[in-house]
Amino acid sequence: MIKPVFLITVALLVMTASCSAFAYRLPACGVSDEERVKPAEDVLLAYRAEMDALSKSVNIARIDEHRRNPKIRLDAKERKASKIYDTLIVKTRFWEEVVRLKDSLIALHGTNPPAEAVTEADAIAKNVIETLYALSQRWKVGSALFTNFLINLGLKEKGFCYHYVTRLRQSLLNRAWNRFDIRWGTAWKFSFRESNALVITAKGRSFDEGLVIDPWRTAGRPFWTPVKGDRFPWVEEVGVEEKYEVN
Repeated sequence: MIKPVFLITVALLVMTASCSAFAYRLPACGVSDEERVKPAEDVLLAYRAEMDALSKSVNIARIDEHRRNPKIRLDAKERKASKIYDTLIVKTRFWEEVVRLKDSLIALHGTNPPAEAVTEADAIAKNVIETLYALSQRWKVGSALFTNFLINLGLKEKGFCYHYVTRLRQSLLNRAWNRFDIRWGTAWKFSFRESNALVITAKGRSFDEGLVIDPWRTAGRPFWTPVKGDRFPWVEEVGVEEKYEVN
């Protein structure tokens, strides 16, 4: 007779393999040195211009049809364009996220933000989105709750909410920010629902006026929302990052 422990072990291994196979993983994408010094919206416009130019030289709709139905044959020109198209899709989506986050950060300073705040928002947005894309490649998180389950069983190493906060803070606190504060938020502290997230506020503003960046709840994908009004009851924690180490 097969022992229940053996069956449970096999089931867990199958679930772990399935989780890894179907985990949402952002494509590899980063910020070049040249792109780092340009305003994010200018970089996005450049990639959109490349996409427009490509669509004028080849039938993009046919490439999309080929993806849905591989029986549709592409000629040599279309196959070459397909690879460029794949790259441009990734780049465009990446920079759309950067620009959206940048705009949300600028909005923390109201309708007339200082020029320095705009510059810093650009740098922070690039840093955060680039870091999340890299972590998605490395941690391969599927369902947030199921990832927590696997980590607690020792079947997966990273993907807790505090892993994301620690990594994001490490990437941002390697320089001083004159117009923004980088903070730590906790919801439902000391309960099984406890959650941690990065919170960014305009310099000197209250925690409740900040923007919470919480990729854990979207399986590593970029996600942010105002602290005020979020369904998570965020409160600020000070010094909590000293409890955690993330390699």
